[in-house]
Amino acid sequence: MPLASWQAVAATRPGDAPGARAYGYYGYAWQRLTGTLSQSGFDDRLDARVRRNVAVGEYLRTHMAVGQRLYVWGNAPWIYYLSRGTPAARFLSAYYHPAIPGGTEQVIADLRRLPPEYIVVIEPPLPASPALSAFVRARYRGVWVYRQAVIYRRAR
Repeated sequence: MPLASWQAVAATRPGDAPGARAYGYYGYAWQRLTGTLSQSGFDDRLDARVRRNVAVGEYLRTHMAVGQRLYVWGNAPWIYYLSRGTPAARFLSAYYHPAIPGGTEQVIADLRRLPPEYIVVIEPPLPASPALSAFVRARYRGVWVYRQAVIYRRAR
């Protein structure tokens, strides 16, 4: 297994999809255990989104009260758990396949009814939804950016 893991690590290309080389996990785990790979490096080898979502959760946890409402526009619902925040809309993710009829409209209505203190937008910098983009531009300002994630806070 160590030889196969080493070969998987050696063969991994920068453009490979996360998890494309499952045996690489063991090689990365060995590197982490022997101290030749940092925790964030290990996280990135598994999936580059891990470190981003952990960092976003840490930022929000230090800037929000426990249970404070927020919305994550992107496919990263675990940011709610990491931040100790409460979802501000019925749908936790912006991307459902197949799409939920009327889902985007309901999210916008929920956010307009009770605007959360924070909105996190993950890839692209402004939401693909024109309605949410207009909502964010009119009522929020960007306060933090990290690896294709932008945190917006409600303007005062």
